[in-house]
Amino acid sequence: MTRPRPMQPVLLDDEAHEPTASAPPDGGGRALGGGAPPRRWRTARLRWLAAALVVVVGLVGAQQVLDSREQQRLDRLRALPGVLDAVDPALLGDLWSMESSGSSTRISVPDGLLEGMVGSDGAQAVRLLDGGTGAEVWSTPLAAVDPHVSNAVAAIGYWQSPVCQTVPDGSLVWCVVSDEYPAFTPDFREWPTPGRTRIVAVDATTGEVVAERATAPGGSTAALGDNLVTCAEADDGAVALQAWDPRADRTAWQSTLPTPPGAQDHEQQPVRTPARAPVACATADDMLAVMDPSHVWLVSEDGQVRRTLSALGPEAWIDRLRGGLWTAVDYSSGSPMTSLLRADGTWGEPVGEQPVLLSVDDGSAPGLCFTSGGGQIRAIDCATTAQRWAQQSFGGASGLLIDGTLYLSTSVDVLAVDAASGEAKWHAQRDATVSMSADEVITDGHQLLMLEEAPSTAGDAADVERLELVALSMADGSESWRTPLESSPSRYGWHSMSELGGRLAITSTENDHFSSTTRVYGHR
Repeated sequence: MTRPRPMQPVLLDDEAHEPTASAPPDGGGRALGGGAPPRRWRTARLRWLAAALVVVVGLVGAQQVLDSREQQRLDRLRALPGVLDAVDPALLGDLWSMESSGSSTRISVPDGLLEGMVGSDGAQAVRLLDGGTGAEVWSTPLAAVDPHVSNAVAAIGYWQSPVCQTVPDGSLVWCVVSDEYPAFTPDFREWPTPGRTRIVAVDATTGEVVAERATAPGGSTAALGDNLVTCAEADDGAVALQAWDPRADRTAWQSTLPTPPGAQDHEQQPVRTPARAPVACATADDMLAVMDPSHVWLVSEDGQVRRTLSALGPEAWIDRLRGGLWTAVDYSSGSPMTSLLRADGTWGEPVGEQPVLLSVDDGSAPGLCFTSGGGQIRAIDCATTAQRWAQQSFGGASGLLIDGTLYLSTSVDVLAVDAASGEAKWHAQRDATVSMSADEVITDGHQLLMLEEAPSTAGDAADVERLELVALSMADGSESWRTPLESSPSRYGWHSMSELGGRLAITSTENDHFSSTTRVYGHR
């Protein structure tokens, strides 16, 4: 009887169902047909899979880093004034709207809309509307019913409403209110002198009146630091300043501005609307610019005159750009003529251009200011006014400066320029026949948004125009999407866009310039 052979260990191969050539009896050499032994093939495959997995994980990790950086960039930008929250056309909808007559003025405040208004009965008030819903947060009466004002509203369709603004920290709303008018015949060409003019300070959270103070009719008021400064012409023709602290209801300081030697007197003109008052003042950063027809004074927060300049004309307006550069823009010729204040305190020669006002400025390209006109965009040194570069473009009066790129729009094109070098990054054509916001462009940090007239559809009435929102890529100017908005009557002469608490606000003004409608859009 044959002795059974001892059992041998067997390697179970999960690929055993695939036929393979046998190795030579001595175990040397390679399998017939050049195939690798199963164990070595599996090992190579596992190594390949491991390497592929490492690559995939690396790519995913790199993408996550890029996504995180992009989100941080968007979060940083969307914290800036003027930048919208993310806009998705699939979620965008009309949140609320309001109509206003010429007897109201509105300004945007953080997550709200502040409106000063005159009622049909002549009463005046200020109110705060919620930016997300349009609901009234509070309303504060400023002046009682006035039959003379009521008659004027009925006769000419509007009246000068209270001019309301906020102090720099947003804690107070202040309004200049004129009332107690004598009997007069309504005439839109000239306004009667009110019986009194007051500055009324209101708590921005509750709407409660904090304090009020009488001021001279025909003067001008601006917020400077913690104070409200009134600039007015005194009886002797001098310019008088008075700073009022509304929280403490006290005079912080007052002064009479020195008149330079050799200055000539100017003829006092009646206060007309919309012309500027004989003496006007405006805040620029931490300085107050006081202007009369002959002179400009730059005043610090403590009331000290830091510089006295000659005025460049009765229609010239002083403003301060980024980097502290002072400019004077004269509109008396019908076209803007801009002069830049040199470091030596003298005005440069006027040129046919205007400052580019940055509706969004993230602080990139420091030390550069921008002007537009004469078929070109210029970058100038804010400190010396020396030209850094010029780029051919129709330009625009407003722009966006984001991540070192200057974005400008006109009715015919959109331009992205490297702010440091002036090199054009991209240029996109626009159809001027449908552009509804010629020199306005707004952004959510990811795309540029513009307003255009949409094609009419069958059944549209003759007095209806359709609007659509168009998005361009900030990378190359290509169109990303367009979405229709609510139709509006064609009586509207022009449209403007603004940011309201991260939402898109579109104000459509009628051809008479007295009535308008504001619609607020956001994600529903």
